[in-house]
Amino acid sequence: MRHVLATFRTSLLLWTIGWIAASQTQAAQPADAVPESASIVVRWASPQGSLEKLADFVDAVQPGYGEFVRNGLTELDVVPGLKSIDLAQEVWAICFLDPKSDEPKVVFVATATDVDEFKDALASSNESDRLVVHAWGKLVAFSDEGSEAMELVRKRLDGEGKSFWTTIDAPSKVLFDAADVSVVLNVKQLSEAFTEGWKDEGGIGAFLEQFSDALPMSLPDSDGSKALSEIYESFSKSTLQLVQDSKSWTLGVTFTATAIRYEDRLQVNAGTETAKFLARQPSGDLSLLGKLPRNKQAYLGMKGDMWGLTEWWMNTMKAMMSELTEDQVAAVNAAAKEMAGQKYEEMFVYLELADKAPALRYSLISVETPTRRSREISNKLMKAMSEVRTSTGTRKQTVELDAVKIGGLPADRWVVTDVRDKAPGENEVNFNTLLNGDNEQHLVMYQPNRVLQVKGGIPEMLSLVTALDSPRKDSAITESRQRLAEKANVILLVDVARLIVNTIKLNADSVPIGMDAINSLKVESSFLSFAIACEPTAVRMQFEVPVQQVQNIKEIVMLFGGAFFGGDF
Repeated sequence: MRHVLATFRTSLLLWTIGWIAASQTQAAQPADAVPESASIVVRWASPQGSLEKLADFVDAVQPGYGEFVRNGLTELDVVPGLKSIDLAQEVWAICFLDPKSDEPKVVFVATATDVDEFKDALASSNESDRLVVHAWGKLVAFSDEGSEAMELVRKRLDGEGKSFWTTIDAPSKVLFDAADVSVVLNVKQLSEAFTEGWKDEGGIGAFLEQFSDALPMSLPDSDGSKALSEIYESFSKSTLQLVQDSKSWTLGVTFTATAIRYEDRLQVNAGTETAKFLARQPSGDLSLLGKLPRNKQAYLGMKGDMWGLTEWWMNTMKAMMSELTEDQVAAVNAAAKEMAGQKYEEMFVYLELADKAPALRYSLISVETPTRRSREISNKLMKAMSEVRTSTGTRKQTVELDAVKIGGLPADRWVVTDVRDKAPGENEVNFNTLLNGDNEQHLVMYQPNRVLQVKGGIPEMLSLVTALDSPRKDSAITESRQRLAEKANVILLVDVARLIVNTIKLNADSVPIGMDAINSLKVESSFLSFAIACEPTAVRMQFEVPVQQVQNIKEIVMLFGGAFFGGDF
């Protein structure tokens, strides 16, 4: 029995020692080195691995060029001790900012293949007189000698103080951990520190308000400038409120052979004005995007507080008009109040730049009710704004009710004509003619729960109505949409390469390339994609650059390079 008890005690002792050792080893992770007071944290998940993925992306764009990326780390051999760092593991930079200090304090944390060899390399370098190293197992942290930041990291590695990650919510941490390159800003700490540091200058609020004070001083005194000033002042106040309400901002960059992806997340404090605003912005799947006509060059979908967007547009319209009469200003304000009674669901816009005049063609779809009321408000406003002074002359607007029938449904026609006080320069005439033709004509159709507006004539409206009734999937749109958040408030898809090609075609007489060469460009449909998704206490943004879009732009650059420099560029 004694033998059994002795064996048990020995096993328990060994298990305890092993558990303590395992705990010590587990604690020596780079993430554990970050104290609560850190201002900015940067993490490179694996320099070797991420550069390899980036090289695959570059090779997909231009075969063979990825080798330059793969060789990137060899160019850093001049950095002391780099050969003793395991570049397959995480490399961190922990930054501390102080408004009273001229320079930020930075502590680097990495895993060493040989700690002693790493220390020797630093000791024999030109930086040996100012650098200090702290090792914890294979983990090494190094910074300026005597740096308070280094002491904070040392204590954190020893288990003292609070962890930085107690200030970051779980979704932000997931984003940070998943990316190849990650950055997180402790916005709350920075805001408080700099507000205190700039106390004599009025704090961060006074700093931001300088921008709102600058614009109105440079504008002439008019109704338009006053409205623009109000918009700008509102933007400045919103920016200040956002900074004060924010807790952290996290950015992650991920590389694959098919795309480079950026995603960030702004975390705000619960109960703040910003959080209350986000609560009024319900996200959705924006599924109507998949029903829009194919082969356009840009698509924008929005869901949320559409009344706020409408109010902003009305104020902007007032700001853009230089000499509205009192009656016209009153009409805009009355229309804005009436529109507040509309129930908005979603709004979509798509556009294309055609290769012949009128080049700019777009459509707007607003999912709202009641549409009858929307028609009444719009027509009253158009009538009140039938003749408006602008900075270059007079803008005339007319409405033709039930002007045409498309698909059995009537559509109104809006005609907008600009009458200039003086003839513009040749380039301005060409630009206006290319985009709009002799005048702008919009067709507006009011369906039971949708308002359809197109600039492009009957064929464009027919295309829209047909697509909504019998949608055909666009693979490029579908693929881009699937890579974005399932629920979003804003989605933007832009085919930059095709916009560039059609711009070149519109100006074919001015470029040193024949039309046959331009038409020979192999540009396949793809989109830069962008999304914003509102959460109860956060805003998430995504941006993706697909390899196909970069390949398309490369073809354009190669064509122009050959034209300008001759031969294969």
